[in-house]
Amino acid sequence: MELTVYNYATVISVIFLGFVLEMVRRYSLKEQYSILWLFVGALMLLLSLKHELLEWIAQALGIYYAPAALFFFGLIFCFSLILHFSVIISKLDSKHTRVVQEVALLNQRIRELEERMADTNGIREKERK
Repeated sequence: MELTVYNYATVISVIFLGFVLEMVRRYSLKEQYSILWLFVGALMLLLSLKHELLEWIAQALGIYYAPAALFFFGLIFCFSLILHFSVIISKLDSKHTRVVQEVALLNQRIRELEERMADTNGIREKERK
């Protein structure tokens, strides 16, 4: 059996899919993200096994070396994923700021209530004497 770039891509795709499934099994990766990674792994496996399809897509896009199309699609996927995570991080940052502000306000209220209670207790002690 001749080792080609397609064979390497097939092996890497299978290992990648196994790794994603193991991460889901160990609860290291949420299911909502695992679907995306499983889709990408399955697509990589499909294009590795059906290299005629990859060569047809590469030819349609004007890419002369078909395996380079895998890297092109991978790069597009990575940029899309980075953009998606940037949006998520921005939303989490806004939520974090809001939660910190709410906690600060609650801490201030607690201090004010403690001061009122201390003042009330001081007045009651003076009345007893």
